[in-house]
Amino acid sequence: MSDVPLGSMARLRRLAFKQGGGGDAILSFGVRIGGSLVTFLSQLLIARWMGLAEFGIFSNTWVWVTLAGTLAQLGMASSTTRFAAGALERQDLAGVKGIVIFSQLAVFAISLLTTGVIAALVSLPALALTGGQKEALLIGCLCIPLFAQVDIGKGIARADGPAWLAYLPSFMLRPVLFLATLGAFHALGLPINAPAAVWAMLVALLLTWAVQWGVIRHHLGPALQGPPRYEPRAWLGGSWAIVAVDGYFMLVTSIDVMLVNAISGPEAGGAFYAASRLAALVSYVMFAISAISSAQLARLHAAGRHDELTALVKKFVVWSFWPTLLAALLMAAGAPLALGLFGPDFVSASPLLTILLLGLVVQAAAGPTKFLLLMTGEQNHLALALCGCAVLAVVLDFVLIIQFGPMGAAVGTTITICVATTAMVWLVRRRLGFWSIIGAR
Repeated sequence: MSDVPLGSMARLRRLAFKQGGGGDAILSFGVRIGGSLVTFLSQLLIARWMGLAEFGIFSNTWVWVTLAGTLAQLGMASSTTRFAAGALERQDLAGVKGIVIFSQLAVFAISLLTTGVIAALVSLPALALTGGQKEALLIGCLCIPLFAQVDIGKGIARADGPAWLAYLPSFMLRPVLFLATLGAFHALGLPINAPAAVWAMLVALLLTWAVQWGVIRHHLGPALQGPPRYEPRAWLGGSWAIVAVDGYFMLVTSIDVMLVNAISGPEAGGAFYAASRLAALVSYVMFAISAISSAQLARLHAAGRHDELTALVKKFVVWSFWPTLLAALLMAAGAPLALGLFGPDFVSASPLLTILLLGLVVQAAAGPTKFLLLMTGEQNHLALALCGCAVLAVVLDFVLIIQFGPMGAAVGTTITICVATTAMVWLVRRRLGFWSIIGAR
Protein backbone atom coordinates (compact mmCIF):
# COMPACT_ATOMS: atom_id res chain seq x y z
CA MET A 1 0.00 0.00 0.00
CA SER A 2 3.03 2.29 -0.03
CA ASP A 3 2.35 3.41 -3.59
CA VAL A 4 -1.16 4.77 -3.14
CA PRO A 5 -1.52 8.37 -4.28
CA LEU A 6 -2.47 9.84 -0.90
CA GLY A 7 1.11 10.01 0.28
CA SER A 8 2.73 10.63 -3.06
CA MET A 9 3.47 14.32 -2.54
CA ALA A 10 5.07 13.67 0.83
CA ARG A 11 7.30 10.97 -0.67
CA LEU A 12 8.06 13.26 -3.63
CA ARG A 13 9.24 15.92 -1.19
CA ARG A 14 11.54 13.44 0.59
CA LEU A 15 12.95 12.21 -2.73
CA ALA A 16 13.56 15.75 -3.93
CA PHE A 17 15.67 16.47 -0.85
CA LYS A 18 17.41 13.11 -1.04
CA GLN A 19 18.36 13.64 -4.70
CA GLY A 20 19.62 17.14 -4.01
CA GLY A 21 16.54 18.84 -5.40
CA GLY A 22 15.87 20.75 -2.18
CA GLY A 23 12.12 20.50 -2.61
CA ASP A 24 12.52 21.31 -6.29
CA ALA A 25 9.54 19.22 -7.37
CA ILE A 26 7.23 20.94 -4.91
CA LEU A 27 8.36 24.40 -5.95
CA SER A 28 8.17 23.48 -9.65
CA PHE A 29 4.68 22.18 -9.02
CA GLY A 30 3.77 25.48 -7.37
CA VAL A 31 5.21 27.51 -10.26
CA ARG A 32 3.27 25.42 -12.75
CA ILE A 33 0.04 25.75 -10.78
CA GLY A 34 0.44 29.49 -10.28
CA GLY A 35 1.35 30.14 -13.90
CA SER A 36 -1.45 27.97 -15.20
CA LEU A 37 -3.98 29.70 -12.98
CA VAL A 38 -2.90 33.09 -14.34
CA THR A 39 -2.93 31.74 -17.90
CA PHE A 40 -6.36 30.23 -17.33
CA LEU A 41 -7.64 33.53 -15.94
CA SER A 42 -6.29 35.46 -18.92
CA GLN A 43 -7.90 32.99 -21.33
CA LEU A 44 -11.23 33.30 -19.55
CA LEU A 45 -11.07 37.08 -19.75
CA ILE A 46 -10.11 37.31 -23.41
CA ALA A 47 -12.69 34.67 -24.35
CA ARG A 48 -15.39 36.74 -22.67
CA TRP A 49 -14.03 40.06 -23.99
CA MET A 50 -13.54 38.80 -27.56
CA GLY A 51 -16.21 36.20 -28.13
CA LEU A 52 -15.81 32.76 -29.64
CA ALA A 53 -14.67 33.72 -33.17
CA GLU A 54 -11.94 36.20 -32.11
CA PHE A 55 -10.78 33.76 -29.42
CA GLY A 56 -10.46 31.12 -32.13
CA ILE A 57 -8.27 33.45 -34.23
CA PHE A 58 -6.04 34.22 -31.24
CA SER A 59 -5.70 30.57 -30.23
CA ASN A 60 -4.82 29.56 -33.79
CA THR A 61 -2.13 32.27 -33.92
CA TRP A 62 -0.67 31.23 -30.59
CA VAL A 63 -0.37 27.54 -31.51
CA TRP A 64 1.41 28.59 -34.71
CA VAL A 65 3.84 30.65 -32.62
CA THR A 66 4.54 27.83 -30.17
CA LEU A 67 4.99 25.21 -32.89
CA ALA A 68 7.27 27.40 -35.04
CA GLY A 69 9.21 28.60 -31.99
CA THR A 70 9.75 25.04 -30.82
CA LEU A 71 10.95 23.76 -34.20
CA ALA A 72 13.24 26.79 -34.62
CA GLN A 73 15.15 25.76 -31.49
CA LEU A 74 16.75 22.85 -33.38
CA GLY A 75 16.16 20.71 -30.30
CA MET A 76 18.63 22.77 -28.31
CA ALA A 77 16.13 23.85 -25.66
CA SER A 78 16.35 20.25 -24.40
CA SER A 79 19.88 19.29 -25.44
CA THR A 80 21.44 22.29 -23.72
CA THR A 81 20.30 20.81 -20.41
CA ARG A 82 22.17 17.60 -21.17
CA PHE A 83 25.34 19.19 -22.59
CA ALA A 84 25.59 22.00 -20.06
CA ALA A 85 24.89 19.65 -17.12
CA GLY A 86 27.60 17.30 -18.36
CA ALA A 87 30.09 20.16 -18.82
CA LEU A 88 29.35 21.48 -15.34
CA GLU A 89 29.83 17.99 -13.89
CA ARG A 90 33.30 17.88 -15.52
CA GLN A 91 34.07 21.49 -14.47
CA ASP A 92 34.39 22.34 -18.17
CA LEU A 93 33.56 26.04 -17.91
CA ALA A 94 34.71 26.80 -21.46
CA GLY A 95 32.25 24.22 -22.75
CA VAL A 96 29.46 25.70 -20.63
CA LYS A 97 30.02 29.19 -22.03
CA GLY A 98 30.30 27.79 -25.54
CA ILE A 99 26.95 26.00 -25.44
CA VAL A 100 25.26 29.05 -23.90
CA ILE A 101 26.48 31.40 -26.64
CA PHE A 102 26.10 28.96 -29.53
CA SER A 103 22.57 27.93 -28.61
CA GLN A 104 21.38 31.54 -28.45
CA LEU A 105 22.94 32.61 -31.74
CA ALA A 106 21.95 29.50 -33.70
CA VAL A 107 18.37 29.57 -32.51
CA PHE A 108 18.05 33.32 -33.11
CA ALA A 109 19.19 32.89 -36.72
CA ILE A 110 16.84 29.97 -37.42
CA SER A 111 13.90 31.68 -35.74
CA LEU A 112 14.39 34.80 -37.86
CA LEU A 113 14.36 32.66 -41.01
CA THR A 114 11.24 30.86 -39.77
CA THR A 115 9.56 34.20 -39.09
CA GLY A 116 10.26 35.40 -42.64
CA VAL A 117 8.93 32.21 -44.23
CA ILE A 118 5.68 32.20 -42.23
CA ALA A 119 5.12 35.92 -42.83
CA ALA A 120 5.50 35.36 -46.57
CA LEU A 121 3.03 32.45 -46.50
CA VAL A 122 0.49 34.41 -44.48
CA SER A 123 0.59 37.20 -47.06
CA LEU A 124 -0.37 34.88 -49.92
CA PRO A 125 -3.81 35.82 -51.35
CA ALA A 126 -4.53 32.14 -52.02
CA LEU A 127 -5.02 31.50 -48.30
CA ALA A 128 -8.02 33.86 -48.30
CA LEU A 129 -7.42 34.94 -44.69
CA THR A 130 -9.62 37.64 -43.20
CA GLY A 131 -8.04 40.93 -42.18
CA GLY A 132 -8.08 39.98 -38.50
CA GLN A 133 -6.58 36.54 -39.14
CA LYS A 134 -3.76 37.94 -41.27
CA GLU A 135 -2.97 40.75 -38.83
CA ALA A 136 -2.87 38.40 -35.84
CA LEU A 137 -0.59 35.93 -37.63
CA LEU A 138 1.82 38.63 -38.82
CA ILE A 139 2.13 40.02 -35.29
CA GLY A 140 2.56 36.43 -34.09
CA CYS A 141 5.56 36.09 -36.42
CA LEU A 142 7.33 38.71 -34.31
CA CYS A 143 6.79 36.52 -31.25
CA ILE A 144 8.60 33.48 -32.69
CA PRO A 145 12.25 34.56 -32.05
CA LEU A 146 11.42 35.68 -28.50
CA PHE A 147 9.51 32.49 -27.74
CA ALA A 148 12.47 30.42 -28.93
CA GLN A 149 14.96 32.45 -26.87
CA VAL A 150 12.91 32.08 -23.69
CA ASP A 151 12.78 28.31 -24.18
CA ILE A 152 16.55 28.16 -24.74
CA GLY A 153 17.05 30.08 -21.51
CA LYS A 154 14.84 27.57 -19.72
CA GLY A 155 17.01 24.69 -20.94
CA ILE A 156 20.23 26.40 -19.84
CA ALA A 157 18.87 27.28 -16.41
CA ARG A 158 17.61 23.72 -15.92
CA ALA A 159 21.16 22.33 -16.32
CA ASP A 160 22.43 23.80 -13.07
CA GLY A 161 20.18 25.13 -10.38
CA PRO A 162 16.63 24.58 -9.22
CA ALA A 163 14.10 23.57 -11.83
CA TRP A 164 11.51 25.92 -10.36
CA LEU A 165 13.75 28.90 -11.14
CA ALA A 166 14.24 27.66 -14.70
CA TYR A 167 10.50 27.39 -15.24
CA LEU A 168 9.51 30.57 -13.39
CA PRO A 169 9.94 33.03 -16.32
CA SER A 170 8.00 31.11 -18.97
CA PHE A 171 5.35 29.56 -16.75
CA MET A 172 4.73 32.34 -14.23
CA LEU A 173 6.20 35.65 -15.33
CA ARG A 174 5.04 35.53 -18.95
CA PRO A 175 1.34 34.88 -18.19
CA VAL A 176 1.39 37.51 -15.44
CA LEU A 177 2.83 40.07 -17.84
CA PHE A 178 0.39 39.02 -20.56
CA LEU A 179 -2.58 39.47 -18.23
CA ALA A 180 -1.23 42.82 -16.97
CA THR A 181 -0.76 44.09 -20.53
CA LEU A 182 -4.25 42.98 -21.54
CA GLY A 183 -5.64 44.65 -18.44
CA ALA A 184 -3.87 47.87 -19.37
CA PHE A 185 -5.33 47.72 -22.89
CA HIS A 186 -8.80 47.20 -21.43
CA ALA A 187 -8.38 50.03 -18.91
CA LEU A 188 -7.31 52.39 -21.70
CA GLY A 189 -10.45 51.54 -23.63
CA LEU A 190 -8.60 49.84 -26.47
CA PRO A 191 -10.46 47.13 -28.39
CA ILE A 192 -9.68 43.62 -27.14
CA ASN A 193 -9.55 41.46 -30.23
CA ALA A 194 -7.19 38.79 -31.56
CA PRO A 195 -4.48 41.19 -32.86
CA ALA A 196 -4.51 43.13 -29.58
CA ALA A 197 -4.06 39.91 -27.59
CA VAL A 198 -1.08 38.92 -29.75
CA TRP A 199 0.46 42.37 -29.23
CA ALA A 200 0.07 41.82 -25.48
CA MET A 201 1.83 38.46 -25.79
CA LEU A 202 4.69 40.08 -27.71
CA VAL A 203 5.20 42.60 -24.90
CA ALA A 204 5.08 39.81 -22.30
CA LEU A 205 7.64 37.71 -24.18
CA LEU A 206 10.06 40.62 -24.56
CA LEU A 207 9.98 41.48 -20.85
CA THR A 208 10.20 37.82 -19.84
CA TRP A 209 13.27 37.28 -22.02
CA ALA A 210 15.03 40.32 -20.54
CA VAL A 211 14.38 39.23 -16.95
CA GLN A 212 15.26 35.60 -17.63
CA TRP A 213 18.69 36.31 -19.05
CA GLY A 214 19.48 38.66 -16.20
CA VAL A 215 18.72 35.85 -13.75
CA ILE A 216 20.76 33.31 -15.75
CA ARG A 217 23.83 35.53 -15.90
CA HIS A 218 23.62 36.14 -12.17
CA HIS A 219 23.06 32.46 -11.36
CA LEU A 220 25.75 30.92 -13.57
CA GLY A 221 28.27 33.63 -12.68
CA PRO A 222 31.78 32.12 -12.82
CA ALA A 223 30.72 29.51 -15.36
CA LEU A 224 30.41 32.26 -17.98
CA GLN A 225 33.87 33.73 -17.34
CA GLY A 226 36.82 33.06 -19.61
CA PRO A 227 36.96 32.08 -23.27
CA PRO A 228 34.30 29.76 -24.72
CA ARG A 229 34.95 26.50 -26.54
CA TYR A 230 32.61 25.56 -29.37
CA GLU A 231 31.69 22.04 -30.48
CA PRO A 232 28.85 22.77 -32.93
CA ARG A 233 28.98 19.39 -34.67
CA ALA A 234 28.65 17.50 -31.41
CA TRP A 235 25.93 19.80 -30.07
CA LEU A 236 23.89 19.80 -33.27
CA GLY A 237 24.47 16.07 -33.74
CA GLY A 238 23.01 15.47 -30.29
CA SER A 239 20.16 17.86 -30.94
CA TRP A 240 18.76 16.97 -34.35
CA ALA A 241 16.77 14.03 -33.00
CA ILE A 242 15.31 16.24 -30.28
CA VAL A 243 13.86 18.46 -33.02
CA ALA A 244 11.73 15.49 -34.01
CA VAL A 245 10.90 14.70 -30.39
CA ASP A 246 9.96 18.26 -29.40
CA GLY A 247 8.27 18.75 -32.76
CA TYR A 248 6.08 15.72 -32.17
CA PHE A 249 4.94 16.84 -28.74
CA MET A 250 4.17 20.32 -30.03
CA LEU A 251 2.53 18.99 -33.18
CA VAL A 252 0.20 16.65 -31.32
CA THR A 253 -1.04 19.58 -29.20
CA SER A 254 -1.18 22.02 -32.13
CA ILE A 255 -2.22 20.31 -35.33
CA ASP A 256 -5.69 19.54 -34.02
CA VAL A 257 -6.33 23.21 -33.19
CA MET A 258 -4.90 24.33 -36.53
CA LEU A 259 -6.93 21.89 -38.59
CA VAL A 260 -10.16 22.52 -36.69
CA ASN A 261 -9.68 26.25 -37.35
CA ALA A 262 -8.91 25.66 -41.03
CA ILE A 263 -11.66 23.10 -41.71
CA SER A 264 -14.43 23.91 -39.24
CA GLY A 265 -13.82 27.64 -38.70
CA PRO A 266 -12.60 29.93 -35.89
CA GLU A 267 -15.66 29.33 -33.70
CA ALA A 268 -15.09 25.57 -33.60
CA GLY A 269 -11.36 26.19 -33.21
CA GLY A 270 -11.90 28.45 -30.21
CA ALA A 271 -14.12 25.91 -28.44
CA PHE A 272 -11.66 23.08 -29.16
CA TYR A 273 -8.74 25.17 -27.89
CA ALA A 274 -10.58 25.89 -24.63
CA ALA A 275 -11.17 22.15 -24.13
CA SER A 276 -7.55 21.31 -24.85
CA ARG A 277 -6.27 23.96 -22.42
CA LEU A 278 -8.54 22.63 -19.68
CA ALA A 279 -7.33 19.09 -20.36
CA ALA A 280 -3.74 20.26 -20.00
CA LEU A 281 -4.45 21.38 -16.43
CA VAL A 282 -4.42 17.76 -15.24
CA SER A 283 -0.72 17.42 -16.11
CA TYR A 284 0.52 19.44 -13.11
CA VAL A 285 2.11 16.52 -11.26
CA MET A 286 3.51 15.07 -14.49
CA PHE A 287 5.13 18.42 -15.15
CA ALA A 288 6.66 18.59 -11.67
CA ILE A 289 8.14 15.10 -12.10
CA SER A 290 9.53 15.94 -15.53
CA ALA A 291 11.00 19.21 -14.27
CA ILE A 292 13.29 17.50 -11.77
CA SER A 293 13.86 14.27 -13.65
CA SER A 294 15.95 15.32 -16.67
CA ALA A 295 19.20 16.31 -14.95
CA GLN A 296 18.91 13.53 -12.34
CA LEU A 297 18.36 10.84 -14.96
CA ALA A 298 21.28 12.14 -17.04
CA ARG A 299 23.64 12.04 -14.04
CA LEU A 300 22.63 8.53 -12.94
CA HIS A 301 23.02 7.22 -16.48
CA ALA A 302 26.40 8.92 -16.95
CA ALA A 303 27.61 7.40 -13.66
CA GLY A 304 26.49 3.91 -14.71
CA ARG A 305 24.14 3.58 -11.71
CA HIS A 306 21.53 1.54 -13.60
CA ASP A 307 19.75 0.07 -10.58
CA GLU A 308 19.25 3.51 -9.06
CA LEU A 309 18.05 4.82 -12.42
CA THR A 310 15.49 2.03 -12.72
CA ALA A 311 14.20 2.52 -9.18
CA LEU A 312 13.91 6.27 -9.63
CA VAL A 313 11.98 5.95 -12.89
CA LYS A 314 9.51 3.49 -11.35
CA LYS A 315 8.84 5.88 -8.47
CA PHE A 316 8.36 8.75 -10.90
CA VAL A 317 5.85 6.66 -12.87
CA VAL A 318 3.74 5.98 -9.76
CA TRP A 319 3.77 9.61 -8.68
CA SER A 320 2.83 10.76 -12.18
CA PHE A 321 -0.08 8.40 -12.78
CA TRP A 322 -2.31 8.40 -9.71
CA PRO A 323 -2.67 12.16 -9.16
CA THR A 324 -3.17 12.65 -12.91
CA LEU A 325 -5.93 10.03 -12.94
CA LEU A 326 -7.68 11.67 -9.99
CA ALA A 327 -7.44 15.12 -11.57
CA ALA A 328 -8.78 13.79 -14.90
CA LEU A 329 -11.81 12.21 -13.23
CA LEU A 330 -12.61 15.45 -11.43
CA MET A 331 -12.16 17.51 -14.59
CA ALA A 332 -14.38 15.19 -16.64
CA ALA A 333 -17.12 15.36 -14.01
CA GLY A 334 -17.03 19.16 -14.02
CA ALA A 335 -16.48 19.66 -17.76
CA PRO A 336 -19.67 21.67 -18.50
CA LEU A 337 -19.07 23.94 -15.52
CA ALA A 338 -15.40 24.50 -16.39
CA LEU A 339 -16.07 25.25 -20.05
CA GLY A 340 -18.97 27.47 -19.10
CA LEU A 341 -16.50 29.82 -17.46
CA PHE A 342 -15.31 30.77 -20.95
CA GLY A 343 -18.84 31.58 -21.98
CA PRO A 344 -22.07 29.70 -22.82
CA ASP A 345 -20.92 28.98 -26.38
CA PHE A 346 -18.02 26.83 -25.09
CA VAL A 347 -20.08 24.28 -23.12
CA SER A 348 -20.69 22.17 -26.22
CA ALA A 349 -17.02 21.14 -26.14
CA SER A 350 -17.52 19.03 -22.97
CA PRO A 351 -17.34 15.65 -24.80
CA LEU A 352 -14.11 16.79 -26.47
CA LEU A 353 -12.57 17.54 -23.08
CA THR A 354 -13.41 14.06 -21.76
CA ILE A 355 -11.78 12.35 -24.75
CA LEU A 356 -8.63 14.50 -24.52
CA LEU A 357 -8.30 13.69 -20.81
CA LEU A 358 -8.11 9.98 -21.61
CA GLY A 359 -4.95 10.48 -23.68
CA LEU A 360 -3.24 12.44 -20.90
CA VAL A 361 -3.99 9.70 -18.36
CA VAL A 362 -2.41 7.12 -20.65
CA GLN A 363 0.62 9.38 -21.10
CA ALA A 364 0.99 9.80 -17.32
CA ALA A 365 0.95 6.01 -16.90
CA ALA A 366 4.44 5.94 -18.44
CA GLY A 367 5.91 8.77 -16.36
CA PRO A 368 8.76 10.94 -17.70
CA THR A 369 9.61 8.41 -20.44
CA LYS A 370 10.49 11.09 -22.97
CA PHE A 371 13.07 12.67 -20.68
CA LEU A 372 14.41 9.23 -19.74
CA LEU A 373 15.14 8.35 -23.37
CA LEU A 374 16.59 11.79 -24.14
CA MET A 375 18.89 11.86 -21.12
CA THR A 376 20.20 8.33 -21.68
CA GLY A 377 21.33 8.91 -25.27
CA GLU A 378 18.39 7.15 -26.95
CA GLN A 379 17.18 10.26 -28.74
CA ASN A 380 17.70 8.81 -32.22
CA HIS A 381 15.44 5.81 -31.60
CA LEU A 382 12.91 8.06 -29.91
CA ALA A 383 12.95 10.49 -32.83
CA LEU A 384 12.27 7.75 -35.38
CA ALA A 385 9.32 6.46 -33.37
CA LEU A 386 7.83 9.90 -32.82
CA CYS A 387 8.29 10.94 -36.45
CA GLY A 388 5.95 8.12 -37.36
CA CYS A 389 3.52 9.25 -34.66
CA ALA A 390 3.65 12.83 -35.98
CA VAL A 391 2.61 11.63 -39.43
CA LEU A 392 -0.13 9.58 -37.79
CA ALA A 393 -1.38 12.66 -35.93
CA VAL A 394 -1.66 14.74 -39.11
CA VAL A 395 -3.36 12.01 -41.12
CA LEU A 396 -5.78 10.97 -38.38
CA ASP A 397 -6.76 14.52 -37.48
CA PHE A 398 -7.25 15.56 -41.10
CA VAL A 399 -9.38 12.54 -42.02
CA LEU A 400 -11.39 12.48 -38.80
CA ILE A 401 -12.05 16.25 -38.72
CA ILE A 402 -13.44 16.11 -42.26
CA GLN A 403 -15.73 13.26 -41.22
CA PHE A 404 -16.66 14.18 -37.64
CA GLY A 405 -15.56 17.77 -37.06
CA PRO A 406 -13.89 18.72 -33.74
CA MET A 407 -14.86 15.34 -32.23
CA GLY A 408 -12.65 13.70 -34.83
CA ALA A 409 -9.75 15.92 -33.75
CA ALA A 410 -10.13 14.85 -30.12
CA VAL A 411 -10.24 11.16 -31.07
CA GLY A 412 -7.27 11.49 -33.43
CA THR A 413 -5.14 13.28 -30.83
CA THR A 414 -5.95 10.71 -28.14
CA ILE A 415 -5.16 7.76 -30.42
CA THR A 416 -1.85 9.35 -31.36
CA ILE A 417 -0.88 9.93 -27.71
CA CYS A 418 -1.68 6.30 -26.86
CA VAL A 419 0.38 4.99 -29.78
CA ALA A 420 3.32 7.27 -28.94
CA THR A 421 3.26 6.30 -25.26
CA THR A 422 3.24 2.61 -26.17
CA ALA A 423 6.21 3.14 -28.50
CA MET A 424 8.24 4.95 -25.81
CA VAL A 425 7.53 2.30 -23.18
CA TRP A 426 8.63 -0.39 -25.63
CA LEU A 427 11.83 1.54 -26.42
CA VAL A 428 12.70 1.81 -22.71
CA ARG A 429 12.22 -1.94 -22.32
CA ARG A 430 14.27 -2.76 -25.41
CA ARG A 431 17.10 -0.25 -24.89
CA LEU A 432 17.30 0.10 -21.10
CA GLY A 433 15.96 -3.25 -19.96
CA PHE A 434 12.94 -2.39 -17.81
CA TRP A 435 9.27 -1.44 -18.15
CA SER A 436 8.46 2.21 -17.48
CA ILE A 437 4.72 1.75 -17.06
CA ILE A 438 2.40 1.80 -14.08
CA GLY A 439 2.09 -1.60 -12.39
CA ALA A 440 5.37 -2.97 -13.81
CA ARG A 441 7.80 -4.70 -11.47
